[in-house]
Amino acid sequence: MPFFDKLNTAGNYTLSLLPKSILYEAQTIPGVTRYNMSINHQLFDRNQYNLLLHRLLYFAKHRLTTVKIVEYILKTIKYPIKSSKKHSVLYISHEECDYMKEFMLHGFTRIFEENLYVFKPPKYMYEYPTSNMWNQAETKNYFKQPLAGFGYGYKLSLKNYVRLYERDKKNLHDETIIEKNIKAKNYSLIVFGSIIRNNKFFSLTIKHYERSRIVLIDGEDDLKHKDRSEYAKWGTYFRREIPDNCDTFIHPSEDVERFLKSIKNITKANDESENQEILEIARGKLISSAELCKLKQHIQLHDELVTSYIDDVINLCREIDPNISDSIIIQHLMNRVNLDFKKEISRHNSCMNVSNEFLKCAKIEQDLYDTFEKSNQPSTS
Repeated sequence: MPFFDKLNTAGNYTLSLLPKSILYEAQTIPGVTRYNMSINHQLFDRNQYNLLLHRLLYFAKHRLTTVKIVEYILKTIKYPIKSSKKHSVLYISHEECDYMKEFMLHGFTRIFEENLYVFKPPKYMYEYPTSNMWNQAETKNYFKQPLAGFGYGYKLSLKNYVRLYERDKKNLHDETIIEKNIKAKNYSLIVFGSIIRNNKFFSLTIKHYERSRIVLIDGEDDLKHKDRSEYAKWGTYFRREIPDNCDTFIHPSEDVERFLKSIKNITKANDESENQEILEIARGKLISSAELCKLKQHIQLHDELVTSYIDDVINLCREIDPNISDSIIIQHLMNRVNLDFKKEISRHNSCMNVSNEFLKCAKIEQDLYDTFEKSNQPSTS
């Protein structure tokens, strides 16, 4: 059984789906010593340990398989898995190794099979030559990247679904096909298997799908302090480890209403009109603070047009302060714009003080970028 150090002091959301009581009970069996991780077999009760181990394995098989975790996701979002309507699920992946993405892809594939469509399916889950012993260099050379643990635990886990891999590599290589399907709402569910590493199609998806039909999966080890609220407000967010201060996932406007209710409950004002006045003052100040928080968190998404990003930021700035200067607006714009655009726009000194000029320069750079992208796309003729 795994020994998680200081398990009794873990946060409420840490290992939240694991049977922590069973794991901790095993740590407290007489004879188990944390200091040097040794076991005094004269004191150790093997029968008690085997009973706990049996309970843990039973729990894992019935709660923690990839299929069970995906069933948990579907139940959480109230997805009608037993509906007679045909399912069509889009799973947005990427080709780099990512444990959480891989395991969830396995679970979604087992449940939906032919009705799951994968953008950028990772080849090593379907095909992985086993004729020789692999080293890291050989693995990287074959798959164009190193695989964590040489793929231990996930390579070839979908070897029985090679036909789906070949189908999706052939049919979904053209991103415009996926974009058309999203706009037409041809998918019954869209899953972002690794939202922090690949948010392709995200800005398009949120324009056409309701929150309950967007699943965001985050198994990221790095970037623990990265703000995720911009994603979480548009879909149901499943993160491997959630900090106890998970209020950062709540959209600022929700904080406003929740705080106003608490004010109403504790206010000592006897006069109803005075009470209402207090609430209105608090509402104004909190909404202003929430909008400022939203502005600071707003970033240009991977596939978001720079012009759309600029419009959103300018509108937020005007809502916070109708008299805000153009130079301050441009500072906010430059803080969260895509790094590539930031570098190119910075070359235009003449547009760094007037918002309209800034927008013109950004439009020029966007057009140049689009032209370059189109020229690099393979011909389909």
